[in-house]
Amino acid sequence: MAKADPPISNQSSWLSALAVLAIVPMIVMAGLLARSPNFRTIDQEVQQPLTYPLGGDFLQEYVGGRLILDAVNGSQLYDAETFKQVQHDPDAVGFTWDPQQFFPAVYPPYWYAAVSPLSKLSYSTATRVWLVLMTAALIAALWLMNRYANIPAPILMLMCLSVPIIQSLNGGQKGTLLLLILTISYVLLKQQRDLLSGLVFALIAFKPHLAIAIGLWMLASRNWRWCAGAILGVAVMLGASFVTSPDLMNGYVNVVLGFGDYVQSGGYNLHESFSLWSFWQQLAGNPTLAKVLTVLSSMLLLGSSLWFLGKPTNQSRTSGLRSSAQLDRSFAAMVIVTMLTSPHLYTYDLTMLLLPIGLLTKLALQPTSAIEDSAPKQRDYLAWLPVGLLVLVMFASDGVTGLALSSGFQAGVVLLLTAWIVIMRPSFVAQRCAS
Repeated sequence: MAKADPPISNQSSWLSALAVLAIVPMIVMAGLLARSPNFRTIDQEVQQPLTYPLGGDFLQEYVGGRLILDAVNGSQLYDAETFKQVQHDPDAVGFTWDPQQFFPAVYPPYWYAAVSPLSKLSYSTATRVWLVLMTAALIAALWLMNRYANIPAPILMLMCLSVPIIQSLNGGQKGTLLLLILTISYVLLKQQRDLLSGLVFALIAFKPHLAIAIGLWMLASRNWRWCAGAILGVAVMLGASFVTSPDLMNGYVNVVLGFGDYVQSGGYNLHESFSLWSFWQQLAGNPTLAKVLTVLSSMLLLGSSLWFLGKPTNQSRTSGLRSSAQLDRSFAAMVIVTMLTSPHLYTYDLTMLLLPIGLLTKLALQPTSAIEDSAPKQRDYLAWLPVGLLVLVMFASDGVTGLALSSGFQAGVVLLLTAWIVIMRPSFVAQRCAS
């Protein structure tokens, strides 16, 4: 496994680097608190019911936490009617909104138990605390990428202004937390601390569909220490869920078994999803045909990725730039595969693309001769293509979803697939085998 790159030499200290990287996220956070309707105070609300909940998707975290703490109704956490009723209880959340809309409970019991301390606060206060926490997760991820992966700070700061990151923070989402989990796991993997890397990666299991691609990659790579760490992490969280309530765990299993129906529900906006499922569902029109095409294309994408990237990663190999470049490309490719094969992936989840963008930018900035001695100079320019495609997805995601709504064609999936193809082109494979 590749060793971590040394911290960049022009950093005076980790504290000063952290302060610089925090500037843009803090400005974005302050702007949302001051201007976003999602964070307006109760006394500023209109009298009639809102068409959307304040705090965005965080409402379901707050309600789940309340039910976990409720000695009487806690066992009803995964009962749809109970969950909906609490979401629309003005005494519980402090406002009223469209009674026809609601968020279902879709996360495991340990997740709601973990966020339940916020449910002891008023909803208005809790939404602001959640925004601060998710902004802190973003800043931490930026610092780790800059310090331990040598990703240029200006690139990271610029990407904080992209649509998915702003949507994630504004909508009470967890995109920045997912980014932080991936980043820590990557850094630990680069430092050859495979067991800890897998243990940290297991935290992503509150959205289990996002763990499949990278988990299979590590399994195909025969990185047993990483796999052991991931299994241990999942076992601990499942154990925590059983300790919280065995009945709730059974309820969650039923929720997981119904995920296939969820993506076909009326509340699922296909045009806002950036996955093969949404691509085929809109293009094919027929749900059965779309499901078949999704399964086939997902298997082809995942299978070919594992075939090319699945050499053992826990065996002794040449350290230095070659193995470092191999890991960077592989990790970037598998994050893209994770997104494309996920049945549920909205714009705000694209926040995770910041890590592949950073890793591929670092590779594109390296001299060709340092990566592959025989490579012609033109390959330097081709190395920027996946970076440009991913940046385009990030900044033009609103336009992409608008096009998908009007035409039924999800161009974002095509852009992600093209970026993956460039990363996996034969010269990348040749470089990998030479590592």
